[in-house]
Amino acid sequence: MAGTLQARKETYSNYKNRDTIKFMVGMSPNLTVNFVSKAYGGRASDKHITLTSAAFINQLPPKSVIIADKGFNVSKELQSRGVQLIVPDYKGRGRSQFSAQEAASSECISSARIHIERIIQRIRTFHILGSTIKISQQDITEQIFSVCAYLINFQMPIVNLRQKLHADTSISEHTNNTTEESIFDFI
Repeated sequence: MAGTLQARKETYSNYKNRDTIKFMVGMSPNLTVNFVSKAYGGRASDKHITLTSAAFINQLPPKSVIIADKGFNVSKELQSRGVQLIVPDYKGRGRSQFSAQEAASSECISSARIHIERIIQRIRTFHILGSTIKISQQDITEQIFSVCAYLINFQMPIVNLRQKLHADTSISEHTNNTTEESIFDFI
């Protein structure tokens, strides 16, 4: 019984009000899935998943750029590896709106981040991922999710070439001439 309670504690997501499993999904500059983490309980923080994903951390060459959302709070850890983290500005509670420059920067970052959201939306279309699983099936769940995620690379592109070139140009203004860009998010 204690094992079941511990499993429920680790997988219950207060955000979604149910038991969930989380994965970190990465997307390369050419809009293909290039990384899928192992499965974590829904209670795991994005920072914990990132920092315990050695395969993710070790694949980042110096001068890489990661574009992520505000919750991806690992800038210090990435800086120590020579990796730049770009996140949208955070308004906070002390002011009513962004400055014009912050708004433009956040819009540019969001226009690039929307692609990972589209990738995640496509992954969720695999009906096999919508079924209830047993905690004892975690290993097979990781395999199923990874296959579904990488199958996205064989589907039609999520944007046309003109849109991608525009996004690449906009983001390059924020990256200080770095070599590689990736976008990561959690599902």
